[in-house]
Amino acid sequence: MNENKIMAKKISVIGLGPVGYATAVGFAKLGHNVVGVDLIYNKVDKINKLNNKKLRATLDLEGAILWSDISFICVETPIKRDGDINLTALEKVSNDIGKILQNKKYHIIVFRSTMFPNSLGLLKNILEKSSGKKCGKDFDLVINPEFLREAHAIKDFFNPSLIVVGSNNKKVGKQVMEYYKNIKAKKFIVNENIAQMIKYTNNSFHALKVVFSNEIAAICKKINVDSKKLMELFCEDIDLNISPYYLKPGKAYSGRCIPKDLAILQKRAKRLRIKCPIINSISKSNKIQILRDKK
Repeated sequence: MNENKIMAKKISVIGLGPVGYATAVGFAKLGHNVVGVDLIYNKVDKINKLNNKKLRATLDLEGAILWSDISFICVETPIKRDGDINLTALEKVSNDIGKILQNKKYHIIVFRSTMFPNSLGLLKNILEKSSGKKCGKDFDLVINPEFLREAHAIKDFFNPSLIVVGSNNKKVGKQVMEYYKNIKAKKFIVNENIAQMIKYTNNSFHALKVVFSNEIAAICKKINVDSKKLMELFCEDIDLNISPYYLKPGKAYSGRCIPKDLAILQKRAKRLRIKCPIINSISKSNKIQILRDKK
């Protein structure tokens, strides 16, 4: 028997935007039986036009939940006007699923939607209230953050840098990870809050790298240094520059070289009249960390 052969499961994917579409298509290609659900007919029709025997889509949420063993929730969590996360769609779908679970013995609900730590507790309360059932007994909740680029979502589904499953119940976490059995990637089962925080950490760091590189480039332009070749050289150091070495939460940086060289870079940028808010904020943030260390 082929050790990679999987037992096909019944999966429902709720929300057929870029993430939900890739998730539905991806699991179907892995051999699972999948039904996608969305409120918008065109998204449902797009799935059904693929003519995949393992994959179909519907407007019927209740039918999909009752038919499936597990649901992957992929609805959007946009930003509010005040800058906070908007959980309205997640709250509504949780309430709707809870009502459906009144007629089902057990179900696993996996959230792929991006949400801030402790948001899962709110959704758990909604599900328990609307279903009249108990999380951990009648249903389980899991976080499975997505790291998909919109233009390459299906490709990224099959070629992830890592797969993260967040559950405070390791047995349930392993069950969910099993759905990714035939995808080769680093796989991590972590607690719920770490799984909720990793996407924010990733994207904030990616944004930081872009802005930092552009500030260095602005300085380089003024002093006739090739910034592209400079950053290529910078990336060659995989021991300190592009590595986990300094990415360990703890004490503030200290010593002679780092504070001195940073101060000179800040001074020269100011003299050149180049605005570098990220580079200038580094030492300020470090001073705040020193105060935290003293508490």
